[in-house]
Amino acid sequence: MLVVTPESPNNDEKNIPAVSRGNDAGYVVVYPNGAAAGLFRPRIVSESFDSDRTRKWLRNCRDCHGSECRGPSQTVAAMKLIDCETLEIIPATASMTWVALSYVWATQKEDVSNSHPSLPPLQLPSPIPRLISDSIAVVKSLEYRYLWVDKYCIDQQNKREKIEHINNMDLIYGGAEVTIIAASGTGEDQGLPGIGATKRSKQQVVELPGFTILSTGPDPTASIAESKWCTRGWTFQEAFLSPRKLAFTKNQTYLECREVSWNESIGGLEFIENPEQVDFHSSWKASRPENT
Repeated sequence: MLVVTPESPNNDEKNIPAVSRGNDAGYVVVYPNGAAAGLFRPRIVSESFDSDRTRKWLRNCRDCHGSECRGPSQTVAAMKLIDCETLEIIPATASMTWVALSYVWATQKEDVSNSHPSLPPLQLPSPIPRLISDSIAVVKSLEYRYLWVDKYCIDQQNKREKIEHINNMDLIYGGAEVTIIAASGTGEDQGLPGIGATKRSKQQVVELPGFTILSTGPDPTASIAESKWCTRGWTFQEAFLSPRKLAFTKNQTYLECREVSWNESIGGLEFIENPEQVDFHSSWKASRPENT
């Protein structure tokens, strides 16, 4: 396998901001067709979100990591959740597990009232905003059922309830199984790339007789750092409190827990039978471009 890394301007890496190291080219890789997927090996990213692979990442975190990746298990008083099967907004119970959503609200925050006395239990608006419907699809594909979204799960007209929830964000985001981060959008009218009608940026792949040339694309952490989502104090808090974060960038998804991270363009732990027995330091050192 041949790996080519982007050359820095003026060959002076000291002048490159940290978030620019994973530029739009990423790594350009040439490898023989039919090469087996494996740890740290570049991959062709599918056009759609790979829920099977993401479930393996999450399962690995739950099975192999310690208390650092486990948040509080209690709910907040008057906490509500979106039931992704019925699309109802219902009271949370102690037995429920949930996925949280972190995203940027529109610049002009419209008045939101999700109190409909004539509609018990509460309902989502119709039509459902694209970001919310895409997030519901992600929750179901990961085999969860409940989703927490601040705009719809907090009664925006109830000041006491808002204060109660704001003071307990550590329980909401810390207790979530995973937090979906909408890193590519600027509002709920924009969906999650790779879900439904929301397209991903096309990966650069050239297939030749016997060989494939591909670009791994931007470093997802750089894409997140350069996003609108990364400029807000609220979203910083939500990410800090979340033990597991699943970020949707325009190119791929990126899962980060408090022990390790995965992304779709590089082979991860899902290709190892017994990941707890792997010397990751030696594996990473052997996979570096100068050793391939």
